[in-house]
Amino acid sequence: MKTYQDLVAVKEKGNEKELISFVRSIIDEYKISNFYKEAVIADDYKKHRNTTITNYQKMLYTLSGNTVPDNFSANYKLISGHFPYIVSYSTQYLLGNGVTWKNKSKVENKLGNDFDIVLQTICKNAMVHGVSYGFFNKDHVDEFNALEFAPLKDEENGSLCAGVRFWQIDKD
Repeated sequence: MKTYQDLVAVKEKGNEKELISFVRSIIDEYKISNFYKEAVIADDYKKHRNTTITNYQKMLYTLSGNTVPDNFSANYKLISGHFPYIVSYSTQYLLGNGVTWKNKSKVENKLGNDFDIVLQTICKNAMVHGVSYGFFNKDHVDEFNALEFAPLKDEENGSLCAGVRFWQIDKD
């Protein structure tokens, strides 16, 4: 597992190719982690795809003890779409009225006019994926979810010090 101190050590060397390969190794290591795999499954649930039911295959055992798929009996699978509604309901219950500030104009200049919507998105993705990150970007807040942000934590105290935001436009 790569840490923030590893990133600092690579950056101090000043070799750009080594830094690029280090960043790619962070992404590759993050994508094979159990946390990322569970976040992908949770994202499928959010999109009304119940992977537990769709991936289930009824098996039969032969006399020799081998397993073969059961292609003869009925395969009734009813997928429920309640999960995204529960997430949306919970978020709206907590943040439906928005955030109130004493000096609204001063705060909106720093956090952006759509801060309430971004905060709801952060909360929804945190409920689905287990974690979501808010990034203060000069005059607004951006949201990075667990499917697009690989965190780099400190070796000593485990706090988030940096991270790599990534996305992929095709399978290659």
